[in-house]
This record gives sequence, C-alpha cells and structure tokens, in this order.
Amino acid sequence: MDRRYIVLFLTIFIDLLGFGLVIPILPNYIKDLAGNEIWVGVGIALFSAMQFVASPLLGSISDRIGRRPVLLFTLFANALGYLLLGLSYGHGLAILFVARAINGFASGNISVAQAYIIDITPPEKRSGAMGLIGAAFGMGFIFGPTLGGIIVGQLGFPWLGWIAAGFCFINLGLAFVMLKESLVQKNPDTPIRLIPIQDYVNAMQHTTIRRIFLINFLYTTAFFLFQVCTTLFWEDHFGLDADQRGYAFAFLGVCTTIVQALLIKPLSARFGDRWLLVAGNIGMAAVLVGLGLVPKGLFLALELPLIAFMALANGPVGPSSISILSTQTDPREQGKVVGLYQSFGSLARVVGPLIGTALYGIHYLVPFLLASGLLLLNAGWALRMVRGLATADGKVVQP
Repeated sequence: MDRRYIVLFLTIFIDLLGFGLVIPILPNYIKDLAGNEIWVGVGIALFSAMQFVASPLLGSISDRIGRRPVLLFTLFANALGYLLLGLSYGHGLAILFVARAINGFASGNISVAQAYIIDITPPEKRSGAMGLIGAAFGMGFIFGPTLGGIIVGQLGFPWLGWIAAGFCFINLGLAFVMLKESLVQKNPDTPIRLIPIQDYVNAMQHTTIRRIFLINFLYTTAFFLFQVCTTLFWEDHFGLDADQRGYAFAFLGVCTTIVQALLIKPLSARFGDRWLLVAGNIGMAAVLVGLGLVPKGLFLALELPLIAFMALANGPVGPSSISILSTQTDPREQGKVVGLYQSFGSLARVVGPLIGTALYGIHYLVPFLLASGLLLLNAGWALRMVRGLATADGKVVQP
C-alpha cells in the first residue's frame, strides 16, 4: 500500500480517536448539567454548525495553498478545543459550547482529507480508498468510546478533554513529519468565502452534483435524528451506564472497521457505487426501526446484532457518494466541491439533533420511525439518480 494512505489513515484515526472519547459521555453530561434534552441537541448542533461553515472554507483554501498546511492548522485547533473542553468542567455550558465550536470548525478538515485521497487515487479506485476514512472512523469508535468511559470513571470529566488534546498533538506531530503535499497543481484563483453562497449556486446547477448533495443531506439528517438520541435511549430503555455505552460504540466501531477495510472495495467492484448507495439507504431504513423496537432486557440478543447490520448497511453510503461526486468534478476544484458536500452533511447534523432530541422528549420511538421514513424516501431519490446516470452512460439500466 502507498505510504501516503497509511500516514493519512493514522492522521484521521488519531483525530477521530479524540472525537470518539466524548461520544458516549457528552450527551448525558449536557443533559445532567442543563436538566433537559433540548440543550443536548444544541450542543451537538453547534459542533455541526461550525463544520457547515468550515468544510467548504477549508476545502477552498486547500485548493489554493495545498492540503498539508490546512490539515496541520486544523489539527492544532482541534487540540486547543479539547484543552478548553477539559477546562470547562464546573464552569457551566458556555465554555463547553465554545470548546465544541472550536472542535466543530477544526473537524471541517475531513473534506480536506477526502480531497487529499482524491488527489492521489485514480477514479476507479476511489471508493475503496475512501473506505480508509470509514475504517479510521470505525477504529476511533472501537477505542475512543471505551477509553472515554474508563477515563471519566477513573479520572473524571476534565481528563477527557486533556487526553483527547494529547492525542491531537501526537496527530499533529505525525502529520508534520510524515504527511507530504498531495496537490500537484494549486489553484491560486480559487475564491475564499466565509459563506460561499455563489459556490453553492454554481454546484447546484450541475444535476448530478445537486442530487448527490441532497441525497447526502437527507441521509445524514435521518441518521442523526436517531444517533443523537442513542445514548439517551440506551440509558433510559436498557439501563446502560457510561462504560457499557462505550462498549456498545466500540462494538459498532469493530463492525464498521471490518466493513470499511475489507468489504467496501469488493462490494464496489461487484455491484458498483451507484447501487450500493441505493441499497445502503434501504438497509438503514430497516435497521433503525428495529433498533427502536427492541424490548427491554434484549440488548445483547437483538440490539447488538442490529448494530452489526447497521455497520454493513451504512458502510458503503459515504464512500459511494464521494466516489460518484469525484467523477463529476473538475480536479482543480475537488477540495471546494467536497467541502460543499461535507457542509451539506454538517447542516444535516444541525437539523437532525435538534429535531431528534425534541421528538425524543415526546416519545423515544418517534426519532427512529421518522428517520426510517426519510431513508426510504431518500432511497427512491437515489434510485432515480442512478437510473439517470446509467441512461447517460448508454448502459442498460439493471442493478
């Protein structure tokens, strides 16, 4: 394997390890601090709102000056955000939310990492290469949540932020020494806009890009409708404590890593990215309903197998979307367009948690049912796009 893929995997993994540390802890911590679920949604949405701003901005900057300096800057900012998260303990929600805003902005670097992979990978291999990012997410979920539960249980909440910051500084050092620039031809004329409205307008004029953006938005909205409520649901419905929730996320991470590292490439070769996108939406619609309907006392017997199936259904969706998008984009604008794509996902991560936590307060099943319905609708839109692409290619439209 090309050494650059390994270095980039390590960079993303350590970055996501810091993120994974707080996943099973933060929603319940905010709820205990604020007294209701609404502030949980606000805290999660703030992180994603900053990603929404940062993803296209950082992508455009990376088209102009290169991927490496943008990645280094954001890794440093991520470390500072986690330091502030540790210092926020005992000082209310304000400092905590500032820390989450910094980390949200810095996490906009995922679009730059994806553009980096596109730079060094031929089109026919991009879906498999994008699985590296998914595998890094999975590995972060394996080690991060489990370690987070142990840290809070043994050392206390402040150490959660400080240890995450330490991982980010290690990440920064590795990237500085080992990660070389991937962009051969920079684009100094790339416009830099804080809110790139004209870039959105231009991208949305391309039919396939517009469809991919909207499919990604609806998919991510549906996913986060339920995801933000998961730790609350597991505590309220199954009685899982912080350590147990961490183990559950670690199991999800193991399954996700297996799917991303071992199955995405052969599945893409066998069925094609387009049909995997459709199948992933249908599979996720089925599994989310099942997760919400599991009776009390059957977490190990039913909930865990459904989590494994969720990793299989969800795994191909992101890599397939990015792979399709990259074939429709000017190579000189990959950073910008991938940033716009990621910003749509970040906007969905604002909408999803706010709606999800509000609906969870009505009844815990409502977010699961609504998310499933949205994914079935999305599968229909994805199918329409796939058939349109197949017709444009002059191919027989068969899955």
